[in-house]
Amino acid sequence: MTYQVLARKWRPQTFDEIIAQPHIVRTLTNALKAGKIHHAFLFAGPRGTGKTTTARILAKALNCKDGPTPTPCGKCPACKEITGGSYMDVIEIDAASNTGVDDIRDLRESSHYVATGGKYKVYIIDEVHRLSGSAFDALLKTLEEPPAHVVFIFATTEAHKVPATIHSRCLKFDFRLIPYAPLAETLQKIAEAEKIDIEPAAIEIIAHKAAGSLRDGQSLLDQVSAYAVGRATAEIANEALGLVDNSLLFDLVDDFAAGDAGAAIARVSKVAEEGRDYGEFGVQLVEHLRNLLLVTALGEDTDLLDVPADRRELYKKQAAKFALGDLYRLVDYLRDFLGRLRWSTQPLLDAQMLAARAAKMDKTVEFSEVLGKIDDLLKQGPGETSGGTNLFDALPQTVSSPPAPSPTRSDSAAPRQTTARTPEIPSAPFHQKPVRQDDHPTVTGDLKDRILERIRKHSSVIAGFMTNAQITRGEGGAVDITVYGGNGYIQKQLAQKSNSNMIQAEVAAEMGQGLHVRLHVASESAPDRQTKTGPPRAEPSDDSLLQSDEKLRMIVEKFDAEIMPEGR
Repeated sequence: MTYQVLARKWRPQTFDEIIAQPHIVRTLTNALKAGKIHHAFLFAGPRGTGKTTTARILAKALNCKDGPTPTPCGKCPACKEITGGSYMDVIEIDAASNTGVDDIRDLRESSHYVATGGKYKVYIIDEVHRLSGSAFDALLKTLEEPPAHVVFIFATTEAHKVPATIHSRCLKFDFRLIPYAPLAETLQKIAEAEKIDIEPAAIEIIAHKAAGSLRDGQSLLDQVSAYAVGRATAEIANEALGLVDNSLLFDLVDDFAAGDAGAAIARVSKVAEEGRDYGEFGVQLVEHLRNLLLVTALGEDTDLLDVPADRRELYKKQAAKFALGDLYRLVDYLRDFLGRLRWSTQPLLDAQMLAARAAKMDKTVEFSEVLGKIDDLLKQGPGETSGGTNLFDALPQTVSSPPAPSPTRSDSAAPRQTTARTPEIPSAPFHQKPVRQDDHPTVTGDLKDRILERIRKHSSVIAGFMTNAQITRGEGGAVDITVYGGNGYIQKQLAQKSNSNMIQAEVAAEMGQGLHVRLHVASESAPDRQTKTGPPRAEPSDDSLLQSDEKLRMIVEKFDAEIMPEGR
């Protein structure tokens, strides 16, 4: 007797045998019980999920001698002939081969003739989205008002390509991918019934490779059983299907976590040595990272994780080595790799570059960890070091403030010095050494407030930096502005040409054209805070925040951060 493949031999024959589509089975059986039979159905969903099979079962339910019934007997002539594909009143059409308007016109003409043996004439059009636009147009009128004895069943894997005018005339049913557990259980039952000696681990590999398609799973089971000599093990299943072993995926991701680029490169090179396809390897690795992401975000008990119970603990252990941000980047790396692989002439090189890139990627650091490290540094105090290496080995120590200035100045007194952390200012109009403020009259009162208000219209951030600035009239038409309590970030902002030009223009607008503005940044506090005039601001300035919060200042300096105004 000719061998019949498992996908045909084990095709479901009743609604009860359809797996993982309860919403469709329930709707159709209830409609058949109530006698509410629609004239057109659209079955949409991925391949191998039961669209054509359900269409044939529905045809049997309509034409069974006991029908319409949700439980066709399977023994009457109509049921047997529909199962065998020889029933005259059930016409199956492949739209991929019959795309033209003439084919649909012939269908439309034949639909007017009554069924020869059963109650209904059923047209099953597979891959209906392949019909041409004119063919769909020719079908519209018949589909909207068909003869009472006609039922149309359309099946498609690409429902978005079916015109909306067809959608609106049909009852649409969306078939879902079959989850891992019921798919593996069904394949195990088929293997036992066919007396195929296969390990549960091999069934698991087949079920994952089938990716929600029962037909694919049945075909893969056929392939593995034919490849095996004796018992089909997990190793044999991987060899037959061209897959890498799960242990390699766990080891490779461990190499990523350890930052061991050499070991990772050697491991992906082994994939080529074993003759595996890098495209399939990439898909497996993406699925592995997805499982780690699910465990990290939802815990190992989540229902979204379609793996055996004994492997959940392995995923939990490995997921603890990564932050969510690390997994996001790894998945992005894999997507880039798979995209390049489609056109690559050197897949091994691409895979090795992926391994090196993933092993040497920057690790995610939570902001709470940053604050914790800064707290540790502040507790140590200046000059102290912590044992071992940490994230902030290069973080500058706390800035110490200079002695308070003397209220009176003698001619022999040394000029006031800035701290060692006074930043170097590389370009004009900045000057390294602050002007001695008592050499020239200081601009205070309304004039200073008007200057700051003008600057605030352009940038509230720059105006905030200059709240504690002292403005003095210099010699030769110069105006010196010294920003006290400054740091590297403030200097960087003020050094931008657009900002310095804006300050020059606004000062000149208030104090007279032809004046030349010279900017200075000093890390010490303003020498005479009480000279600050004008009403106090409701919001503390960025400069005052940086002076009062040492931790915040260290963050700004270390990470080149910016204090954003409220509302941004």
